[in-house]
Amino acid sequence: MFVPTDIVAAMQTLSLQPPDDNWYMDTGATSHMTVDKGILSSYSHSSLNNNIIVGSGHTVPIKGFGHTL
Repeated sequence: MFVPTDIVAAMQTLSLQPPDDNWYMDTGATSHMTVDKGILSSYSHSSLNNNIIVGSGHTVPIKGFGHTL
């Protein structure tokens, strides 16, 4: 469990990197995500309040959905 001092230490060592354009196989996934909607062959903006659930159990809102080959 994190305590506030752990968060401060983590923020001091945080480094930002550009998005990774690679796709990684995950046989347990029911869907896949990308930060670049331009690589999808079709895309629709989501007007609903849809979310994904990440490994920690938290939810993250989605902006849209699409398909690719």
